[in-house]
Amino acid sequence: MHFSKTYTQILLTLPPELRDNAIQYRQLKKLINKVVLELNSLGLDPSVLSALLAAEGSVSIAETPRISIHSDSTEGKNAEDGQAPSSYSKIVYELHNDQDRIEPRLRVWKQRSATFDSSAEAVESPSSEEEPEVVGQTQNSDQSRREDAHHDLLQQLRRMKLFQDSDAVQGAAIWEEADHTSSNPTDVEEIEFEDQELVIPLLSDSAFYQLLYDAIQSLETYMNSIHADFTTTLHRLSSDIAQTARPSPSEQAAGVVSHLIPAKSDLDTWRIIFSHYIDAEIFESVSERNRGERSIEDCEQRLQIFAGKVAAIHTDTGRKTFRLKQSRVALDAFMKANLMILYIKKFQFANAEATRKILKKHAKRTALPLLDSSSSSSYPAIDAASLTVATIPKPSTSMSRILVQAIGETLLPVVPHIDDYSCLICTNLAFKPIRLSCRHLFCVRCLVKMQKRGQDECPMCRMRNVHIANRSNVDWTMLQFMQQWFPKESRQKQKENEKEAADEELREMGIDPNQSCVVC
Repeated sequence: MHFSKTYTQILLTLPPELRDNAIQYRQLKKLINKVVLELNSLGLDPSVLSALLAAEGSVSIAETPRISIHSDSTEGKNAEDGQAPSSYSKIVYELHNDQDRIEPRLRVWKQRSATFDSSAEAVESPSSEEEPEVVGQTQNSDQSRREDAHHDLLQQLRRMKLFQDSDAVQGAAIWEEADHTSSNPTDVEEIEFEDQELVIPLLSDSAFYQLLYDAIQSLETYMNSIHADFTTTLHRLSSDIAQTARPSPSEQAAGVVSHLIPAKSDLDTWRIIFSHYIDAEIFESVSERNRGERSIEDCEQRLQIFAGKVAAIHTDTGRKTFRLKQSRVALDAFMKANLMILYIKKFQFANAEATRKILKKHAKRTALPLLDSSSSSSYPAIDAASLTVATIPKPSTSMSRILVQAIGETLLPVVPHIDDYSCLICTNLAFKPIRLSCRHLFCVRCLVKMQKRGQDECPMCRMRNVHIANRSNVDWTMLQFMQQWFPKESRQKQKENEKEAADEELREMGIDPNQSCVVC
């Protein structure tokens, strides 16, 4: 399938506002056809132009190679064979930037000298004094051939449009060679020309690059507006989720119950949703094996799996997914935000691929190369690679990654994640939290076990401060925070700590806590 059809199919899956700002691939293809016609009208079809540009590196402006004047049939044959016409010495393709306008042009240099083959059958020799009549005929014949050769050179220069009149011609190096049958040396007469430089503007090529450049500039502006709108939406969404995911009054500490907090809360549901979202790694992998952005197909599959898990929360918990209507509205906005990121990822990929394809097609159809940043030209030129910098995504600058980072920085912290408050030893909730003098946090049961084993070094920094930990090291602020935001986990951890402490006391008394009581 041609890329034009594939590009159209991708755009049809996107919202109308994205389709309207996409690169006009078909219109650029039509402009390439006009560029080809313009070059052909100048006698520079792709085969001839590629041969001229290929020879550029071997011929410098300072060189003065000799060229041989050829007939029209020879010139046509060279063009058909893909060889460069011998009347050019150098040709350079430039992209000139003039006040935000791109002006492609060809800069052509004319060779300094020309070689003419003489078909003379006789030249001046030491025996000319003995045969004056023959010498006179020979001199007249030589003069006639010189004039014919000079006239042919002027005619060809006019045909190549490098000179407008014969007055511009100041001389040419005309070399006359004797006939192969003659053993006499060749007489040489030199007439010098000045170098002629010609700048040919390519109007159709200018329209092509201007359309592409304007499209990319418009695309960059549109991407910036999308980023601003997305950031505003995230801040509004985070505020809505914060209102519906606050701890319920029954879970507040005594004396701090606020009437602003709703009687119902969807805190647990939002925590489950965000936990599934983090585990899904929809748009970017954080694992060591395949770290980085995921492909579009992988993102679509993972987003569908995540949506299925959200829909299954009702089945898993045996109750309604949300208690509050505001939560359902916020969830719908959250899913639309992720779907928008997927659309942006498709949009950027399609435009980057369209830009790459159209530049490649331009170079192939016209034989005009893409300039690079290493191009050493004394004239201001635009780097063709910069035309694609706005659409070809890089891992650190792609819009989809920026939006994903915005979700992680703005939205996910609204609901505290239990992994951020877990004990570094047992990996469960650090309840009751003990903060050592080195500021590392552990649960009370793990530190009690370390003290009984005589382990005095902090598991994180190896500072000797475990044995001096006591009730004063309890982080009461963190304890209250855990009771508010993780009420179920706190109660479960409290029960586990009490049971474990009771079992240790029984073992110290020599009683197996796992043995059932037998009444005699």
